[in-house]
Amino acid sequence: MADLLTFIEFSLRGLMVGAVYALMAMGLSLIFGVMRVVNVAHGEFLMLGGYVSFFAWSSVQLNPIASLFVAMPLLFFLGMTIQRLFIERVVGKPELSSLMLCFGLSIILLQGAQLLFTPDPRGFTWLLYPVRLLGWNFPMYMLMIFATSMAIAFALFLFLKATRWGKAIRAVSQNYEVAQACGIDARKVRMLSFGCGAAMAGAAGAFVPVQFSLSPGVGHEFILKSFAVVVVGGLGSLWGAFLAGLLLGIVESLITFYFSSHLAQLTFYATIIAVLLVRPGGLFGSAEA
Repeated sequence: MADLLTFIEFSLRGLMVGAVYALMAMGLSLIFGVMRVVNVAHGEFLMLGGYVSFFAWSSVQLNPIASLFVAMPLLFFLGMTIQRLFIERVVGKPELSSLMLCFGLSIILLQGAQLLFTPDPRGFTWLLYPVRLLGWNFPMYMLMIFATSMAIAFALFLFLKATRWGKAIRAVSQNYEVAQACGIDARKVRMLSFGCGAAMAGAAGAFVPVQFSLSPGVGHEFILKSFAVVVVGGLGSLWGAFLAGLLLGIVESLITFYFSSHLAQLTFYATIIAVLLVRPGGLFGSAEA
């Protein structure tokens, strides 16, 4: 009985960490679904969101949830600007072109962050006191981050389902030619999609200084995990990215507790191989994707 309770407790803890993975991966999946661009600079958007959160806390004691109202708009407009100036030029071109461009942007943002912020790790503590939930004690900050991440994820789903621009994004992602024939401005949709994806990464990044160690290179670790989540969930599937993020967060937490953190990282990527062998399109995607 005690083993079962421990299993449930660490599954819940993994669910809370997985919510951050889900936000990051949803942004990456949205960009790929609309533009078929693999944005390897997505991790640097998360890193920038983390620094916005850190400096908001260290300068004016603005908590990570309040800092979202700064981080998400900043990353949204940064994403739109980058898409308009750079990414738009390689949309529809061979995949290697967009991959190399995004890789170059990743290096520029990483090196720029190291010059501005130094390579020193940063972080801060917030709401460390425990709260009892379902018979277990969890740090309050984990519950707040989980609840906020769920709210942001469902707000994105609602935006895509119920708004005019959201429906335009879905139309372009499903069939670019038909969407254009119906009068949808695909260029503006691509800009909006990239901005939304960057904002989602910025939202995930705002929680990084509380849960993890923040440094200019933190995006590299998260982009690899995001690729794992997107592949497992299914390329271009937002629901897949959302559910796979939660699932892999649980797997990582359980493996870390029962074995080691190093094995957890190995298991994280071994899951990709297993899923691709059994279902190449991911758990919630299609084989064609």
